[in-house]
Amino acid sequence: MQVWHFILAGAAVAWAAWHWRQHRRDDPGEGWLGWIAVAAGSAKLWLALGQPQHAVPVAPYDDRMFLRLATFLLEGRWLGPYDQLTLAKGPFYPLFMAGAALLRLPLTTAHNLVYILASWLFVRALRPLRLPVWTRVALLLALLACPVLADTGAFVRAWRQPLWPGLILLSLAGTTGLALREEARARCQAAWALLAGAAIGAMWLTREEAVWTLPMLAGPLLVAAWRAFRARRLGARIGWLALPALLAAAAVGAVAWQNHRVYGFGGIVEFRDPAFVAGYSALTRVEPHDLGRRIAITRAARERIYAVSPAFASLRHEMEEGIGAAFMKVTQDFTPIRAVEEREIGAGWVMWALRDAVAQTGQARTAPEARAFYRRLADEVNAACDDGRLPAWPRRHTMLPPWDPSFPAKTWAAARAAINLVVDYPFNVEPIPSWGSPEDLAWVERITHERVAPADPGQAAALRAPRRLAILQSTVVGYRYAMRWLLPVATVVWLGCVGLAFYRRAMSWLLVLSTALALGILGNVAVVALVEATSWPALNPGYLAASVPLAVCFVGVVFIDLVSTIRRVRLGR
Repeated sequence: MQVWHFILAGAAVAWAAWHWRQHRRDDPGEGWLGWIAVAAGSAKLWLALGQPQHAVPVAPYDDRMFLRLATFLLEGRWLGPYDQLTLAKGPFYPLFMAGAALLRLPLTTAHNLVYILASWLFVRALRPLRLPVWTRVALLLALLACPVLADTGAFVRAWRQPLWPGLILLSLAGTTGLALREEARARCQAAWALLAGAAIGAMWLTREEAVWTLPMLAGPLLVAAWRAFRARRLGARIGWLALPALLAAAAVGAVAWQNHRVYGFGGIVEFRDPAFVAGYSALTRVEPHDLGRRIAITRAARERIYAVSPAFASLRHEMEEGIGAAFMKVTQDFTPIRAVEEREIGAGWVMWALRDAVAQTGQARTAPEARAFYRRLADEVNAACDDGRLPAWPRRHTMLPPWDPSFPAKTWAAARAAINLVVDYPFNVEPIPSWGSPEDLAWVERITHERVAPADPGQAAALRAPRRLAILQSTVVGYRYAMRWLLPVATVVWLGCVGLAFYRRAMSWLLVLSTALALGILGNVAVVALVEATSWPALNPGYLAASVPLAVCFVGVVFIDLVSTIRRVRLGR
């Protein structure tokens, strides 16, 4: 164990003792909940220490990119010199990684600490509902026993997936805690609003598809605003309820300002930049398409565009022989398409191929230069489409591929598969050999302060901690068994409660929360299913990880609501 783990243990015990003293008279159950959180959280960290990190510094658009950006941050150079990857993804994870490295805190420990804190705060947020203590203890233990961060291939790595579930749960804890504290003092409401704003801002700066979380996070706040309006207290509450959005916007604005100051680009991610979206959308207008096989810009379409667009023609060598050929191989490896032979690039990779080709031809040395190129590309291709030189769809401005009649059926099938994946999550807790040279693996160890699994399979297997892995595997089995039975039952109970609420025209806070959780799970599943149907194989643990703790919360909140309803009926309320 490292020094940090002893410091954390001492701090946790000191906090639990303080928490107990604060609540031992007015609410002893709350005091005991603190001790239980410390004990269960410590057990989770102890189990995580038994898994060496699966380092993949050879992944240029994931681990390597985040490690590189974190290195620049540690050197005080913001995100480093500009290239096509500098602003390709949100900057919060490199900031988080650099912060952990600055504190010499092991990265896996940092991931787990965020998740443990989020779990505790989510349960703490429910305190105004005055639930039986055992129900909140059960929910907390279920969240901490959830093995989502124990999957070695997807979450014991130096990339943003391990942080994502904790950030979403932290954001939900903040909005829930703020919504429920209708009569709380200003200081208390300010604390929950600050938590919600900071967590939502961090979440928005981490992944590009965070929009699916908005219905889940906004739901409790909107209900709180409606209740305040009916009670004629909206004026006193609206400021606090709006504060998380303002704080999150301020965080995003601060990063955008820094990017503008350093790179001349006043945004967060260049994939959202209107200039890039316009250029990419123009390319995807051109026929023929092969959308049934998830190819948005076919080889035939590329050949037609080369003939009419000097900007795109300048990329021909890179798109066909250079970086494009590498992405054809990737497309073939991850799909049933014989992409190398057919010279096709899948829709999920062609945008990366385009950006790399622009950089390789020296037309993206700065962010303004790259934006100017994409505008010129859009103007040339759209003009050729509009005057009939290219057969094309109407003008469009989106990263989604053109519509295909096969998409609805494929999206529905993918959604069903995604829900099954959430229930039967394919956890693998065994050590996995790292990929990379000895120098690269040493670099990962320096940045993450982690024990990295060697590249040799035999040496990686020798790092097994049998007792800890056996416990982790038992949590995996328990999760799968519980979800197979409890999630369908909870869904039926929730639908019944929704119907009853409409009949009575009254909705309990627990039903509001379970509905928000259902919206979150469905939003995550919908986004993954749409990507799977239209762009590339997205049915994998990393993209559905956030739904795992949300599903645990959903089951827990629904059954707590059921228990509370039964108690009210028995008491004649």
